[in-house]
Amino acid sequence: MKAVDWFEDKAEEDKVILIFDDIQLADQLTLDFLKYLTHRINRKYLSVWFTYETGIQGSEALDDFLRILGEEKFGQYDLQPLDEEGCHTIVKSMFSANCFPEGFVTKLFKESVGNPFHLKMLLNSLVDRELIQLHGEVWDFTGQLQDIEHSYNLDQLFLDRIQSVQGRAREVAKILGVSAGSLRLSVLCDILERPESEVSEDLIPLMHNGWVSQYQRDGHLWVGFNHPGFCEAAIADLTTEQRQDWHLRIAEYCQNHQNVDDPKIQEALGYHWLKIGDVKQVAKYALQAGRARLARLDPYAARDYWHEALELLEPCAEYRDTVQHILFSLADLYRDIGEQRKAIEIYKELKRNLCKEDIEQHVTCLNQIAMAQDRLGDTEDARRNWLACLELMEKTSHTDIGGIYGGLGWLSFREGDHEEAVRYCREGLALMDRDQTTKQKAYLLNTLGTLCFYRGEIEAALKLWRDALKIRKKLGLQKGISDLHNNIGAALNAMGNPRGAKWHWNRCLEISKQLGDVERMGGIYNNLGIQAYEQGKLQEANRYYRQALDIFNRLGARRDIASTLNNLGEVAMQRAEYITAMEYWQQALEIGEELADKESQIEPLYQLGQLHILLGEYAEAEARLATSEAIANNINASGPLGNIYELLARLTLQSGDIDTAKDYSERALDHLKRSGDQVKLARGWVTRGEVAAAQGDGKLMAECMDQGKQLAKETGELHLIATSLLCTLNHALEKGKEKTDSKAMALALKEALEHVTPFPELTWQAHWVRGKFLKCKGRWKAATDAYSQSVSILKQISRKLSEPHQSSYLHGKAQQKFREEVITLKNLIER
Repeated sequence: MKAVDWFEDKAEEDKVILIFDDIQLADQLTLDFLKYLTHRINRKYLSVWFTYETGIQGSEALDDFLRILGEEKFGQYDLQPLDEEGCHTIVKSMFSANCFPEGFVTKLFKESVGNPFHLKMLLNSLVDRELIQLHGEVWDFTGQLQDIEHSYNLDQLFLDRIQSVQGRAREVAKILGVSAGSLRLSVLCDILERPESEVSEDLIPLMHNGWVSQYQRDGHLWVGFNHPGFCEAAIADLTTEQRQDWHLRIAEYCQNHQNVDDPKIQEALGYHWLKIGDVKQVAKYALQAGRARLARLDPYAARDYWHEALELLEPCAEYRDTVQHILFSLADLYRDIGEQRKAIEIYKELKRNLCKEDIEQHVTCLNQIAMAQDRLGDTEDARRNWLACLELMEKTSHTDIGGIYGGLGWLSFREGDHEEAVRYCREGLALMDRDQTTKQKAYLLNTLGTLCFYRGEIEAALKLWRDALKIRKKLGLQKGISDLHNNIGAALNAMGNPRGAKWHWNRCLEISKQLGDVERMGGIYNNLGIQAYEQGKLQEANRYYRQALDIFNRLGARRDIASTLNNLGEVAMQRAEYITAMEYWQQALEIGEELADKESQIEPLYQLGQLHILLGEYAEAEARLATSEAIANNINASGPLGNIYELLARLTLQSGDIDTAKDYSERALDHLKRSGDQVKLARGWVTRGEVAAAQGDGKLMAECMDQGKQLAKETGELHLIATSLLCTLNHALEKGKEKTDSKAMALALKEALEHVTPFPELTWQAHWVRGKFLKCKGRWKAATDAYSQSVSILKQISRKLSEPHQSSYLHGKAQQKFREEVITLKNLIER
């Protein structure tokens, strides 16, 4: 058997661990395979684990297995049940960990329901999400034990894993020369808990053919219908008629014996009726079946299902309304996964098929087209369509009034015209009665609050968001309530109330979990990551960002994936993991280019430019920033332009062009003041201060640094606080102020050193400034140690870089100069 040859080859490299549950051990193909395998593989290379519920005694499957091994062979093989003690053993063998926190293994055992396969997947997922980390040989939880429940969903993980593994079962089986059935993963999906007495006898043949799995737990027989589409390999050898018969039997069983309002059942029914080709039943369940797949974070399966359903339904005139509803859902799906052009095509097709009198639907289509165009950066087309909506709305009221006026407001805001942005929002509000409590009024209040927030009017934003929250609570709009808790958290965080912010974000997270609003959960994890990042908690920030990335990957939300990759890149850069940061930003840029989304290309280009400056690769930095500036100008993105000009100021300052640096730094401040982003504005003030220092204007430098430091403290941005302190100290040392301001400078240096710990790039700079200060004070040996420490940190950073990045980095930091200073100081000490 090819499969045995394959295992034998693997056994020469490492020990083979076979994992089985009751169903697999009851499969004759599995037992035949095991029998053949045990004759070929030496016992020291083979370990067999089985589900804890099986137990060694009283299992026919185990009895059969023991008969295969033979009495004399039983003791020679590593045959283990996964009880709690076994859980310790397998975790230790898989991850080489000797010590665990109290309750850790018990929790893992409970969550993995005694199944070794579940356990392995669970541990891998926890490691990927950085919920646990291995320090030497000791596992350490970075979160609480309950994070396993809150941040990890077994069912969802298995859907992801099975989709990639079981979907190719037939292909793998062909390669290995075994039956596809013997490769079946007996993992329960779409679990339906029912008393044993209620399980119909007609399930028996379905179970035999792999359609249904079952096992005993808590006095119930758990019956799991394998996820639609995953079991095609199991019936691939059947004729078309036989296959349709199986689909029909499952559909009828679901319809007759289960709750047809359950989304899982609707998904199964929609899938099986589609395979049978029953047009009437497909029309009945198609919309709900696709939405159920979306709820399971499987947008691509929903997309494929709806396309198949449309092929069946479109030729039938009587199902025109159903087709229209599916097309709207399909267009929304394409928009949400970042395929804006496909979404626009469908919305335009829908609009063409509308009658002229159906003004409300025309407005809906135009609004959706404008939203997609806005995401693509086609701002003029988006504006034209939103204005067309306003013209049509004179003839009728419309439920999208808030979205249309809000969209026009956002366009104006991004172009830097804040007054017009506010005017659009207020015009929309004026069309509603003062005391009117509507969804659209809450939306416009929310939008207006967001505009105020980005203008730096945090208190005004907070009031507007709280007004919107009252309306949404009255209406019971849970998703909207969740959104506003998110925004209020952002306002409180900006006002220096991180505890209040975290409370609102956790409330948002709680509601989102109840609603199954996974996309919002991803946004909250990003917010929590940003907060942790600003506080210098880089490991915590990285953990939150990875949780967000995992969600967006499962959703296929590529624009959000790119945004989260940008955040991960920032963490990597502050850790001085520059190559990793570059990879994250390059991935984000590629996504933006693939989506033809101009706006989402600006941030990774900007970040790559910043990284190239740090690495001393000035030509590359200039090219990245020029591209970023051109895109920002093209779509009138005022806020990003401020960030780009701030970087260009730093770049030209490095090259010694102080006049150009001054011009860029002033333009940056002008844009950043209007953007309302307090963190970026703080950075703008610090850069303007650095330019002023290069000009020799100490007074202006001090004013700018004070402004930047004050804003950085208000927002809790440790990196900027330390940067402003170090720049001020360096300038003071160059002016010889250590003689008159020695005590104040020592205190400032101490404060800077307290803040730089999480940031290697700032840490070496801080020790260099400390060396200069000590040298000026005549403390030669201490100064030498400080310089040596600075050089040592620089070398550690450079070792992570490959050529040519390493050379340009060290050259840019002028390491040779440090060496010469250290040698000079050592000579002075020796004298």
